[in-house]
Amino acid sequence: MYMTGTFSPTFGLNFSSSSFICSSVGGFAAVSELLAVMDNLNYSAPGNTTGTPTLIGGLFYFQSQAQGQIVSTTNTFQKCNTTMEGTVFYLYKGQNLIDSYSFFGSNAGVKGQIYCDSCTASFDFSTFNYIVAYKASLVYLKGSSDGLSVAFNNCSIINGYSVGDGGAVAAEGSGIGLVAFKDCGMISYFTAGGNGGFF
Repeated sequence: MYMTGTFSPTFGLNFSSSSFICSSVGGFAAVSELLAVMDNLNYSAPGNTTGTPTLIGGLFYFQSQAQGQIVSTTNTFQKCNTTMEGTVFYLYKGQNLIDSYSFFGSNAGVKGQIYCDSCTASFDFSTFNYIVAYKASLVYLKGSSDGLSVAFNNCSIINGYSVGDGGAVAAEGSGIGLVAFKDCGMISYFTAGGNGGFF
């Protein structure tokens, strides 16, 4: 889904019990499949010309002038890969995501399942499993301005791989923000090829 920022629209998006399966590749049952996706994510490495990631916002992208809220409940986001930034969601300031009981699995992107540029987002009882990225397999935070806030409450977050820095989370920018993990009983098995196995 793509929403232009022309005329500064306001939006409200609610969806539940839906399944978004982006491709046949990404189950990572075979090691060769996982390695092929990771090689594609490593497109910026010197001498690598085989990677061809697409643009931003793999499933949902709202331009920065659009303002509104997304409410997602019991959805499945699976096998979305080779996206530049935000495999599932790309969000800006003034855009709020509320997700509960959804499953994010076997997704891969250059920067995070969720790319948050000064956005607000909360995940309650959501599950993230087998997530891969060039940087930040879970969420990539960009603080262009103050107000960034991402919270994970009672979530299961397992099996995250980053080719570069930040096995799960990476951040940049000068704005003031917050990322919080509360009562997430299962956070395990994260690896980064660069710095910060988890953050």
